[in-house]
Amino acid sequence: MPDPPGSAHRDVERFLKTVPAHLELLRRAKGTLERDPDEAAKALKRFSSFVAQEADRLELDEVTAAGRALTEASEPDLPVRIGVLEDALRRLLSDGETPYRILIVEDEPTSAVLAHQALQGEGREIHLVRSAEEAREALERHAMDLILLDLVLPDADGRHLLMELSREINAERTAVVVLTAKGTATTRAECFAYGASAFLEKPLDPQELDRIAADVLKRGRQTADPVADLPDRTQLRDIFLRTLAAREATGRPMVLALVETDPGGRGWNEDGRIPIEMGELHARVVAAIEDAISAGDVIGRWGVSELVVFFSGREAEACVRVLERAQASIEPGARSFVAGVTEVEGDALFEDAVSWASRLVSEAKLSEDAAILHTTLSKTRAPFVLIVEDDPITASLLRHRLERSGFEVEHHENGLKGLEAIRRTLPDLLVLDIRLPGMDGFEILSRMNDEGLTEGVRTIVLTGLGRESDVARAFALGADDYLVKPFSPVELTARALRLVRR
Repeated sequence: MPDPPGSAHRDVERFLKTVPAHLELLRRAKGTLERDPDEAAKALKRFSSFVAQEADRLELDEVTAAGRALTEASEPDLPVRIGVLEDALRRLLSDGETPYRILIVEDEPTSAVLAHQALQGEGREIHLVRSAEEAREALERHAMDLILLDLVLPDADGRHLLMELSREINAERTAVVVLTAKGTATTRAECFAYGASAFLEKPLDPQELDRIAADVLKRGRQTADPVADLPDRTQLRDIFLRTLAAREATGRPMVLALVETDPGGRGWNEDGRIPIEMGELHARVVAAIEDAISAGDVIGRWGVSELVVFFSGREAEACVRVLERAQASIEPGARSFVAGVTEVEGDALFEDAVSWASRLVSEAKLSEDAAILHTTLSKTRAPFVLIVEDDPITASLLRHRLERSGFEVEHHENGLKGLEAIRRTLPDLLVLDIRLPGMDGFEILSRMNDEGLTEGVRTIVLTGLGRESDVARAFALGADDYLVKPFSPVELTARALRLVRR
């Protein structure tokens, strides 16, 4: 027999009235864990099993999941699972405001407990997982405002998960704080290159984590406000296609600009804090560009500190002048933003246009003269770069940075296979390690010279060998550039862009 109308609602109301008593029981149980862990664990598992059954009957999914997790928890995990159930119950009593969602990806119980205790609080929703696979599942269910990510996970290197996050649109609004026991300079550089917001070393300092989290969460919400009503990536792609169709019908020029409002990389300080003025600057840039563009032009949101502008009916040089006027209206003489402006010709793809504009932005950031660069984009192939590097972390970092800058990338770990790939298809750019299995980098360069394979191929040697004799030998064999590890991914990308544009 079906429940009478309104009975389900009354059952939920009755359950809500018991929540304060549930929270008091959990509080007392936590205090008993150290004195009598066996008795406290039995009471907790009985209670959590009861709560999970009731919540499941009432379709309160979050409380159901938290109750079941506490019922199945091992003794070291009990404090964390108690906290997760407390958070779920408290949210039933909240006033409906959107909480900050925080994902803790940590398999070590002590660090997980410390992190949960530091991050829990009113208006925060904590999700705890122990593996990369569980993290992916949690991210499919919810968009997160903050992720605390351990680099050493039972099923993956945390850096690989960080790379995945950097490719996702939602990750642009999600801050990632990396936690690790081995914080070498190279590891820090890799994580920041993959998009990490801050970096903490174990043993975890709860006060430091709480301070960073408070700043990150506040800044994340404030940063989104100035552009909340602007078109997003999906809408921008649709606008591009419509504008391209109109250009073909009318013959009027079409220009795309990518604008970055943090050209100096000031968005994150070394201690993981975002200066308050960055959110204000982003809002001022949006307002200045909106005032400067015409009625037929469109401005949209591309990333946290990036905007895309479509200009209709103007040449690229005229669009540059519009952006220069916007720049001057914000702070005369200052570089409030940098931009890459590209005039689109033929049937170029949206992704091609943005990638090309992104290259110009990278060059503008390194330029002491021009803050706004422009060029013309026709539908041509992306520059092809071949990476011959046996270290998988370095290779992944290179692929990530170069693909984001518009390169087509192929990678080989073995020197002999790398040479075979060069023989098949000459790359526009070769990034070459020296110490390689199969055949070292010097031998590859020598074979390329002997076989006439160097014509049109620009080569960057990237290696841990820094002796003058090694550098001189590489240049004598035809290398165009030489970088010693550990290296700056931003610098390598900028050098790569300059080499392929020669």
